[in-house]
Amino acid sequence: MSDALNELEAAYTHPTDRILALETVLHGYRDLQTGRHVAPFQRVLTSSVDQRQTLLSRSGPRPVRREH
Repeated sequence: MSDALNELEAAYTHPTDRILALETVLHGYRDLQTGRHVAPFQRVLTSSVDQRQTLLSRSGPRPVRREH
């Protein structure tokens, strides 16, 4: 999951665009889970996205690690 989110962030140069992209992923996943019990993965995804968005909003531009 971390690698996928890193790749998503790397596709955008501006922090605000990265924040919006992360939010879109989170809401897209939540929409797929409508009416279902909150899965552990959703909690992990939500936590990860929240942490990333907080870092982006506080620090502005930051390099995205690419692990290849």
